[in-house]
Amino acid sequence: MTALLEINDLCFAYPDTPGGPDRGILTGLTLQIQAGERVGLIGPNGAGKTTLFLVTCGILPPSRGQIRFRGRELTKNSFIPEIALVLQKPDDQLFCPSVWEDVAFGPQNLGLSAQDVASRVNEALQSVGAAALAQRPIHHLSEGEKRIVAIAGALAMHPALVIYDEPSTGLDIRSRRRLISLLQQNRKQKTSLIASHDLELILEVCDRVLLLGQGRIVADGQPAVIMADEPLMQAHGQEKPHSLIPHRNQHHSPRRQRNK
Repeated sequence: MTALLEINDLCFAYPDTPGGPDRGILTGLTLQIQAGERVGLIGPNGAGKTTLFLVTCGILPPSRGQIRFRGRELTKNSFIPEIALVLQKPDDQLFCPSVWEDVAFGPQNLGLSAQDVASRVNEALQSVGAAALAQRPIHHLSEGEKRIVAIAGALAMHPALVIYDEPSTGLDIRSRRRLISLLQQNRKQKTSLIASHDLELILEVCDRVLLLGQGRIVADGQPAVIMADEPLMQAHGQEKPHSLIPHRNQHHSPRRQRNK
């Protein structure tokens, strides 16, 4: 079966990086993602998570290697509307006066009719629970609302793959829980690749995790298995999630039974 996304020997070096592609931020990275998978991407700051996303979307050209989507090779500066990227900072993504206009921007640029654009906008806003925000000015939104609207803008493109870059950054507890619920609800509809330092989110949402280190995938498997490997996690600047640490001591001592 052909993978939805296939990356082979991918290298990328920024212009000021000495030593060429083999000493860049991505050095021979290879992976495959099947349709319907929910894949988490973890690793320390500077490991290349955001760079990988920008190369995959065609924003940055690879120094070497091959990226294939649905069997088709992606070329330099190629635009693939079936791949949607939700940026780490919503303010970098939202630029129209109102929520409705921002979510409509992508479908409009696909050349869809006004009726089809309106249908996609309404569908996307309803799917993220933001229909009531349609006419709200972007600058009146909270951080959590901005992030949800950014996701709606991605979903309005009807992508086959949605890439999320640190989606829970800066969210309060309620907004974070709402985001997790949204990602879980879309599990069956969209293939997703999610980069996050929020390892508990990865455990709740993803069925596979990739650990990125030194420009390559150093571990690939079930989140609870990979992230429970404390030596592996520490070797690559990560902590074992608290929920995977067994509690040897009870938080509250049981009451002693009275002698009868």
